[in-house]
Amino acid sequence: MTIRRAKYNVQGTNGTDNIYFETDQQSVKVLDGSKNSKGSIDDYLFKSKTVTSGAITSLKVSGNYRVRGLSDMPAGLSSTAYHMLEVTSVGADINNPTMTKYTFTDSLTGKSYERTSIASSQWKQIGGSVQDSLSNLGSNVGNASDLKTTSKVVTGAINELLSKVNTTSSSVNTLKSQMSTHNHDSRYVLKDGDSKVNGNVGLFYGKALTATDASGNKKNLVGTGTNGTVNVGDVNAITNLYGQGNQLKYNNNKLWHDGNDGKGSGLDADLVQGKDGSKLVSVDDANSFTKLNRFGSGISLGGDINWAKGSAKFTQNGGVDFYVGEYSPLALNVNGFMQSGRLHLDSIAGFQPELRFKTSNGHSGFTWSKQWKELAFQNWAGNKTVFSIGDENDFPNFNRSIAIRGKKVFIQGNDPVGDVDEWSGAIPEGSIWFNA
Repeated sequence: MTIRRAKYNVQGTNGTDNIYFETDQQSVKVLDGSKNSKGSIDDYLFKSKTVTSGAITSLKVSGNYRVRGLSDMPAGLSSTAYHMLEVTSVGADINNPTMTKYTFTDSLTGKSYERTSIASSQWKQIGGSVQDSLSNLGSNVGNASDLKTTSKVVTGAINELLSKVNTTSSSVNTLKSQMSTHNHDSRYVLKDGDSKVNGNVGLFYGKALTATDASGNKKNLVGTGTNGTVNVGDVNAITNLYGQGNQLKYNNNKLWHDGNDGKGSGLDADLVQGKDGSKLVSVDDANSFTKLNRFGSGISLGGDINWAKGSAKFTQNGGVDFYVGEYSPLALNVNGFMQSGRLHLDSIAGFQPELRFKTSNGHSGFTWSKQWKELAFQNWAGNKTVFSIGDENDFPNFNRSIAIRGKKVFIQGNDPVGDVDEWSGAIPEGSIWFNA
C-alpha cells in the first residue's frame, strides 16, 4: 500500500503554467547549505524536536525542542524531566549562524531562562510561574488588614490618604500665609538678626551650644555632660575668657593668670615650684638650712653669722672675729692680718698639715710629716728640705749646709765642692768646712 503525502495541480493562463504543491508537515524537510536534512517542519514547529544528549549550545537550527539531560542546562533543574527549549538563530548558514538565542522553560516550575551563543553568556531567569508572581506581589504589597486607614480596600485607602493629603496641603498653605504676614520677631529667634531672649534657654543633658569657625568646623561653646557637669569651650580650639580689668572670677573668687599675678597681687600660693613655703628662705625671718647651699655669685651679709657652737661677728673697722663659744681664737682685719692666740694644724683626709708662704717662684713653709714624726721647713719650688726637728729632739737638723751672713758652714765627710752658692755659682769665700 502506498501512502500519498503530496499532490500538485497545474493551472495556467496566457500560456503560463503555475504548479501548486500540497503536502503534510512531516514531508517538508529542513536542509542545510549542503542539502543535508536537519529534520522536518513538523519537528521544529509543531511536535518539537526531541534531544537527550549533547550540549544546548550545539543546537543551531531555529525551532522548538523537547530536551532532557543536556550538559549546559540552567543550574538546579531536573536532568530526568523533559523541558521546553526555543532556539532562534540568524545568519545565512543554519549550521553556523551569526548568533543564536536560547529560551529555556522548566517543565516542573514554569520558570524561564535565557542566554545567547556568546561564550561569556550565562543563563538569566526572565520569568517565573504564576504562583511565584502572585506570592511576590503579596509579599511586596502586604495584607490589606494591616492598613492603618479606616478603609481596608486598596482603592478606598488610597482615596482616604489623598483626602488627608489635600487637607494637610490646605493647612500648610494657610500657615504659610500666616507666617508671611505675621510679625513673630518677638516670639522667635531670628537666624540673620539680633534677637533678645527674655527667658531661659534650656539644653538637654549631653547637648551643647555650638558655633562654626571659618573652616566650617563646629566648636563647643557651652554644654552639659551626661554626668551633670557643665562644659565651657572646646578641646580642639583655643578658648579665651574675658573679664573687666582682669577681674575674672570663679565662684566669686578671683582667677589668677600671668596678667594679674606677681608682686602686690595678693596671690597666696602654698607651693613655689612644687615646694612648701616652710622650705623657702625668708628675708625677714630666721632661716635654718639642713643641706649644703652653694652661691654661684657670692653672698652679701649685713650682720653676724651664727652656727650651733660658734659665730662670725663683723667689727666696726671691717674685720671679722670668729668665736667658739665665748672665745675668739681667730680674727681677720682689713689690713690682711690674721690674729690668733692659738693655731692648731692637723692631718685631714690624708693630707699632712702645712703652713705655706708664697714666694716669687713657688711656696716655702713648714710641714709636719706624720710618717717621720718631724717638723720640716720645706722649699716646694725645688722640692728641698732646709731643716727638720724630730718630735723627740730639741735641735734642728740641717740636711746640707748652714749659711751665716753669706758664709757657709759645712759639716760633712766629703769635699763640699758641689755645694755652691745659688747666686754666685761657687762656694762663698770665708766658708768653713768641718770634716766629720
